[in-house]
Amino acid sequence: VQNKFHPVILFLVSHETANLYGCIFESYMGEVRSIGAEKPTFVMSDGDASIKKAVTSVFGSGTKHLMCFFHVLQACQRKARKLRCCLDDITNDVTDLHFSKDEEDLSRRWNSINEKWSTDTTNTLSRFAKYFKKQWMQKWPNWQGFKRPAGLALTNNPLEITNKEYKNKFALNRNESLNVCIEKVQNIISLKGKEVVGQVATSDRRSFATVIVPSKRNLRDWRKQKADRKMTVSPTQESGKYNVTSRRSS
Repeated sequence: VQNKFHPVILFLVSHETANLYGCIFESYMGEVRSIGAEKPTFVMSDGDASIKKAVTSVFGSGTKHLMCFFHVLQACQRKARKLRCCLDDITNDVTDLHFSKDEEDLSRRWNSINEKWSTDTTNTLSRFAKYFKKQWMQKWPNWQGFKRPAGLALTNNPLEITNKEYKNKFALNRNESLNVCIEKVQNIISLKGKEVVGQVATSDRRSFATVIVPSKRNLRDWRKQKADRKMTVSPTQESGKYNVTSRRSS
């Protein structure tokens, strides 16, 4: 939200297994239930099979498991280099699929691209087509933009950046004891949460956000819609909360 990272829970793990991820998600659900909230509607990750198994086990079919588009593109580019395919063509085709408008449009685009890849005379694109169909159209199909609600991130890069920042600037890429790791994570939260300058360089500081603040553009649009009577705001019985009703022009 507003290019700010809103951390909810941070976990330190020693292994990446389905059982361990399952424990993490169960712990998260315990915190969620304690405040009267429900399980997440969407979960995003990279293509880790153990995460996928844990998400299905803990959250069930009611939670849609999205795939980070950055990791899809990165994996496809890595495979294209290995097969010596044209990298630009692969990137453009996968990006074109990502921006499909709906399932029908995705099917139309995929049939066209798959035909082009499968009939490649050099045999490299046809091999890539088999890989892509199995990995990204069947095993991990939820990476297109239309499969997520408006405003939801297309990637989990903020998590990756935070993890990398911890390793590079705090852990210094060394294996530390659990107590030391916890102390350093607490230091990160303190530094980023209070937006103070400490071990993190000022130019690289990415502060955590604890509240959602609308941008100036959001406020300007909201005021305009309210002035044009396209939006009404009314208080609810619960203190501090309001109902917002938008009326679209016919």
